[in-house]
Amino acid sequence: MDILSHIYELLKDQKNVSLFGFGTFCKIKSPGHYDFEKQIFLPPTYNLRFISSYVDDGLLATYVAQQRNISIETVNYFINKFVENLNLLAEQQQQIDLLPLGRMVKKNGEFIFVQTSDLDLGNEFFGLPSFKTHFSQVQFDNKENTLEAQELPAVVDPIKVNLLPKEQGLNALENRKHNILTWVIVVFVLLATSVTIYNFYDVEFKAQKIALELEKKQLKDSLYRDSILKYSILKDTTFQDTLQKEEVKSDSVSQTNILVENEKLRQDSIKKTVSIPIKKNQKYSYELIVIASKTQKVAQEHVDNYKKLGYSAKIIEGSTPQTFKKISIATFSSQEAAKKALPAIQIKLNNKSIYVYQNIIK
Repeated sequence: MDILSHIYELLKDQKNVSLFGFGTFCKIKSPGHYDFEKQIFLPPTYNLRFISSYVDDGLLATYVAQQRNISIETVNYFINKFVENLNLLAEQQQQIDLLPLGRMVKKNGEFIFVQTSDLDLGNEFFGLPSFKTHFSQVQFDNKENTLEAQELPAVVDPIKVNLLPKEQGLNALENRKHNILTWVIVVFVLLATSVTIYNFYDVEFKAQKIALELEKKQLKDSLYRDSILKYSILKDTTFQDTLQKEEVKSDSVSQTNILVENEKLRQDSIKKTVSIPIKKNQKYSYELIVIASKTQKVAQEHVDNYKKLGYSAKIIEGSTPQTFKKISIATFSSQEAAKKALPAIQIKLNNKSIYVYQNIIK
């Protein structure tokens, strides 16, 4: 897939096209100016600049997908391969051909983009032609590089010209016209020089402005992604803490008439560790409870999620249908083994609310 050809076609309608992972091609408008060496007036045109900043705006991938009638995922695959190849060439070679746009040349350890001489980036100026001038009256001194002109003659009063002899009057008028034309050319050359200098700095300013806008957009996108991630983490933590509090509250309300053992179970569950005296002829299992849910559907979703993480998750039913259903991710035969494994799992899941629960085996 010829990615550069698609960038070239897209630049005819867009001011800049970003190649994610490599850089951005910017189309800069260059006003008309005068070429002193060739003595030619050049019409307004576009110049192509390259900056190392880039942004993933999806413009190139969407355009190629529409042109080739393929999916955006397929286009992104080819773009990523193309960028990897360019970065590899940049490390190994001193010059990279980017036809039809131009080429990258390494100077003093940095790559400089040089566009092709016949690059056509669109025409907004009605095809104005360039035209050549001939200034035979102006001469330049090679040694002092200064503009020389003939000395101005004495000012001739038009009223008194008629009083002079015919030949003398004609010569005076010719000299006056010659001097006026010389000064007009001098003023024009100075004006053209000023315009050329202004255009040069204007192009540099526009390129820096585009690079600054791209950097601001990248920073804005990065801050937005960080804020979404922090909000998601805070939301999940708050949700788990709320469920844990509702579980403790529900258990305490539904078991208010049970003996001292249940009261101790409620207090120890707040500390995230439960310990109930073992009755004779009664078998127990010790479960690591990570969360609780009021409905069977939500509880089963938690079990499925923790099984995907590699845990032996299961649902521990409450003493009554109204009691929250506890989600266990590990089962132990002794309380000591469960307490010993608890800190490692709390650190691994980054959840200090996990606690040991003594479950009666029915």
